[in-house]
Amino acid sequence: MATKKLIEFIVEEWEPVYLRHPNDERVKRMLERNAARSMPGCIGSLDCSHWEWAACPKGLAGQYQNRKKWRSIVMEMVCDEDLYIWHFFIGAPGSLNDLNMLRISPLYFDVVEGVWPPKSFSFCVNGRSRRSLFYLTDGVYPKYPFFVSLYPKPITPAENIFNRPQEALRKDVKRLCGALPARFHILLHPGRFGSVEQMMLAGKMAAILHNMVVEQRRGRYVSHARMAAAAAERYGEPAAAAGDGHAGGAGDVD
Repeated sequence: MATKKLIEFIVEEWEPVYLRHPNDERVKRMLERNAARSMPGCIGSLDCSHWEWAACPKGLAGQYQNRKKWRSIVMEMVCDEDLYIWHFFIGAPGSLNDLNMLRISPLYFDVVEGVWPPKSFSFCVNGRSRRSLFYLTDGVYPKYPFFVSLYPKPITPAENIFNRPQEALRKDVKRLCGALPARFHILLHPGRFGSVEQMMLAGKMAAILHNMVVEQRRGRYVSHARMAAAAAERYGEPAAAAGDGHAGGAGDVD
């Protein structure tokens, strides 16, 4: 009971701060970083993972049984280069795949209704200015303008050149799917909660705590130091000043 109360408190208190859309400053920061990584217009990588549910009620066993024959719930996540989770949707039955999950995801409805991503940012590709920011996905997802996936069978040199940074940036969310349960073993082992609501709260709690850790460490990542050094060399700025914009704690969350 004490554990459940703690989980409920963490989610109620910190979900509005650590599990929400980024503000304009952070969107700009993500676009700058991803443009430097050869993917302008990208605002994160999208993927789903399964969390096994050991205490799933028998009445829900068929609905929550996945293709591996064990019961689970699905977690849909979007993260950035630092593995900060910008979108976290949990609770769908394990029988759903990534495509079915998308049909009930808040991420999809936000795009359809024009709520997110913002239209106030633009990026340039092949000399053309565009405003439709996008997520990196694998080939399972549909060919929507806000999803960018690999060329499944690249033929031309241009397609091969495009696939390389796409694969590299897509590893961000793959790393998250491994780092999140490794950091919080509650996700590493089958869930022992008796209801979907408790499973959802526990998953959100782990995502919130993960984002707190990322916020504290963000300014000390090697990638930021390298980008600061590259900016200093390119623009003639001091390396420390060039890296200041990438260090951020909870204080810059409006």
